[in-house]
Amino acid sequence: MRGFILLSLASLACSSPQANCPVADAGTDDVAPTDGAPSDASLDVPDLDVVEAGDAMACPPRKASGTTSKGFQMDVGHTGGQPTDEITLPLCRRWSVPLKNAYASAAAVEDGRVFVVTGIGADLGNVYAFSEQTGAMLWGVNLDSITGFAEENDTVFTTDLSGYVNAFAGDTGAPLWTRPLPNGVAVPPTPFGGRLYVTAASSLNALDEKSGAVLWTQTIDAYGGGPSVAGGHIFLASGIGRAEALDAITGGPVWNSPLTANGSCASVFPVATSTGLYSTDACGGQGAIFDETSGARAGVFTSTHLPAFGDTFAVYSLDTELMAIDVASAAIRWTFKVSTSLEMPPIVVGHQVVAADANGIVYVIDADTGKLLSSDKTDNILQAGGLSEADGMLFLSGNGILIAY
Repeated sequence: MRGFILLSLASLACSSPQANCPVADAGTDDVAPTDGAPSDASLDVPDLDVVEAGDAMACPPRKASGTTSKGFQMDVGHTGGQPTDEITLPLCRRWSVPLKNAYASAAAVEDGRVFVVTGIGADLGNVYAFSEQTGAMLWGVNLDSITGFAEENDTVFTTDLSGYVNAFAGDTGAPLWTRPLPNGVAVPPTPFGGRLYVTAASSLNALDEKSGAVLWTQTIDAYGGGPSVAGGHIFLASGIGRAEALDAITGGPVWNSPLTANGSCASVFPVATSTGLYSTDACGGQGAIFDETSGARAGVFTSTHLPAFGDTFAVYSLDTELMAIDVASAAIRWTFKVSTSLEMPPIVVGHQVVAADANGIVYVIDADTGKLLSSDKTDNILQAGGLSEADGMLFLSGNGILIAY
């Protein structure tokens, strides 16, 4: 049986951002698979124990809130919204960690830990946990061909091209279970309410978060995309031109609709909000808006990346421009020009909009007026990664770095 090998660091005892924490001894833990053998893992996790300190002592106190982020676009609907938080301004780098692989995920955050996956889509990927306060590395593990991850209830879930779904303890990185699914799993999973929803080829699978047991499997038309959850439904949109909704408890079909006429290249995830389901067109055409209850076409929109949502507005990205739209009236509230192309979806934190462009500039914009509130020029050209916010801290990952503000 193949087993997981976990790298744990003595940085658990490090309390300073300047600390250079040594690598602790690692061991091998054989884990009984739920069904079949676990996916390969190796000891050669890149050494990330050097934390680059920002001017944390000079940073104003953050407004800790206890909120969490599940990973990409922060919530299970992938709305990119954190409605009750506020980022302390001006932007101030509290710490940063150099990542050895350019392709990094948006961060997940819970219980004082920050989780990031690197090497997405590569032959070898890494899962890391860092201290929210100091950036010290808590643990890391290698996995083959990672395609995505998410976090809920202090458990990290990963998927890979070999068809394995893995679960790790958030506090220690210890492997909890592995579930092989037919064919590869090309998109991240979505955890919600004790269940983990995973698309694999032309099926949607509901797994028990604690055991990895398969609760049900449903054949779907909208395969190729990841699931979003809202209002008791699971929503999917795919590159074959379909969007559909299923019951989150039973997996039973609710509705199935075509995308726009030229919308045969749906985004990885649709965005599920209380006002509608939004599916962008990865081929550059118009995205589609659906009524969540009936599946009826409710409108179209244009956005390069997934839109982010506040209480009554959406933020679209159009190459080098952000546009805030009133959801009810579709009226433009404001536009904001950035220095070059926007390389990741924006997020909305309370009444602040956050975006990052390819030149490595991070922008915080007033959601009501569209005026720039603060910005930071990183030293990295951003071509992959993501933004995330939780517990009053903003995280930027991409092109070999994770920065905490």
